[in-house]
Amino acid sequence: MVYFADMDEYEVEPWYREWFNSPFYHKLYCNRNEDEARNFIRKIVEKLNLPDGAEVLDLACGKGRHALTLSENNFNVTGVDLSFESIAEAKKNQKANLHFFVHDMRIPFAKKRFNCVFNLFTSFGYFESPADNLKTLNAVTESLKKNGLFVQDFFNSNKVIRTLVPHEKKPSQGTDFYITRVMRGRYLYKDINLVDDEGRLCHFREIVEAISQEEFKDLYKKAKLGMLEIYGSYDLEPFDIDNSDRLIMVSKKL
Repeated sequence: MVYFADMDEYEVEPWYREWFNSPFYHKLYCNRNEDEARNFIRKIVEKLNLPDGAEVLDLACGKGRHALTLSENNFNVTGVDLSFESIAEAKKNQKANLHFFVHDMRIPFAKKRFNCVFNLFTSFGYFESPADNLKTLNAVTESLKKNGLFVQDFFNSNKVIRTLVPHEKKPSQGTDFYITRVMRGRYLYKDINLVDDEGRLCHFREIVEAISQEEFKDLYKKAKLGMLEIYGSYDLEPFDIDNSDRLIMVSKKL
């Protein structure tokens, strides 16, 4: 297998602005399972028991696959994301109870408006400063109505670190992605290299903080969010710190 050299000199600041707007981002993650997403939303909505017409925010919504499913449950859904490209695609499904906007998750979108905020598929921990994690959660709290709910889906850091695959070649939609993963301090670095249709070498990077269950609890306490439930999979199985793939947390505004 062929690997590209380490690409530290190509660091993009901030990395997510370029990567999330790249067509290669959507190529790499094109295998996200729509049926799995719908099944997860159906199960979590049953647990939450939200009223018809509830105001729901999908924070860092990407192209809006979860937001669209939420809108089919008789909720009024707003999806926001920093990526102009993703929001442009999401807006193709806009309708009376589903709207999308470009927005930075560290800033409250609207104060005391939402019955529930969703933050799914590890759309958190991207920031250079850990203080921005708390800033984001404080923005969530400000956006929620009294006793509003917050659902956050993150990877299980303990398992990810233990089972880290350092090198991988991943073909997807006609492009070969050469991926290198390494832990540096608290952060998981994923370097993504490819050759585009013009023969040019392209490099992108993902950097995500490996936040543990206990660290989330501490952040939630500071943000005045009370933890209610923790699940370890999209089937809402109990969380197992060693074996669960996901860390799915349901909390309530205190």
